[in-house]
Amino acid sequence: MVNIQSYTLFIALFLQKHVLGGSRSLVAPSRWCYECGTGVTGTKDCLEFAMASSWKPFLRECSDDQVCVKIVPAWNSSLYSRTQRGCTPQQSLNGFKHQPGCWGSDGTSFITCFCYEDSCNGHMPLQAPQSLAFVLILGLLILL
Repeated sequence: MVNIQSYTLFIALFLQKHVLGGSRSLVAPSRWCYECGTGVTGTKDCLEFAMASSWKPFLRECSDDQVCVKIVPAWNSSLYSRTQRGCTPQQSLNGFKHQPGCWGSDGTSFITCFCYEDSCNGHMPLQAPQSLAFVLILGLLILL
């Protein structure tokens, strides 16, 4: 005879596998990120995002193994069309987990920001004078 605990466990596993697709956790829902400027057919430009009275139409559900990303020009620019927001894999091409925060690389003209909370990639981009001042002060501290 099957006891009630075994029956309950069977139902929970069945629901997770067949209703939720097996990859979704019952306690960890997927992440929601803003998406614009990605070039994917049907997505809006980030200029529309900046001018919108509500950002809700720009929300996109990302898979559990993705994080929110925002890519902005490294200089002060009103060209929101160059900004990109969306989902990206948690693992970088080198196999490391993306750390939350904003990063720039030598030889690139963009700053990439990663974040792990819902709707976290909607904030205004960094202003170049602030980021330039930060980089200069950091460089001076390293030299001293």
